[in-house]
Amino acid sequence: MTHSLRSAAIPLKKAALYGALIGAAALLASCRTGIDAKIPTLICPATGFVKDTTSLTRFRAGGSYQPADVLYEAEVAGLATGCVNENGTIVETVSFTVNGEKGPAFGGDQVSIPYFVAITTKAGQIVAKEVYDAPLSFDSAGRASIPQRVQQSLMVKAPRDTANYEVLIGLQLSDDDLVYNISQ
Repeated sequence: MTHSLRSAAIPLKKAALYGALIGAAALLASCRTGIDAKIPTLICPATGFVKDTTSLTRFRAGGSYQPADVLYEAEVAGLATGCVNENGTIVETVSFTVNGEKGPAFGGDQVSIPYFVAITTKAGQIVAKEVYDAPLSFDSAGRASIPQRVQQSLMVKAPRDTANYEVLIGLQLSDDDLVYNISQ
């Protein structure tokens, strides 16, 4: 995983739009198909963000769910993927951005946002899952953005077997965080 900390002074919605445009272009170019019938076709596993885990609103402990009690908000955006076959092991590179914004109840300048990358079967069985931390350092406007890049490896019998798997990304939320997201 590559971590390079950089603050962004652009609003979260604008950053998400730029990230989505870049992600869409990269997604279109990410998977290769064979031109010659003798070359096996490599199909990248389906990759995406998990519904209701793309954003986080963290509230002050003991506070209410009011705007004045918001410590910070975070989101994942701008998904781009690509995969290669390295001697029978499919290596998928997943890139995206974690964006954040300070709320009125937060007194610090830094926060660590946990996120996960999981490989599942199409039936939903988790084959592998890793949890990572994205360190956000807020700028003077109270915003932060950090690109993330993760590689996952998957051993398959034939390159086309990758179509039986999915790579899922999301913020690692508590039960309360997830309930809040679903209610919004």
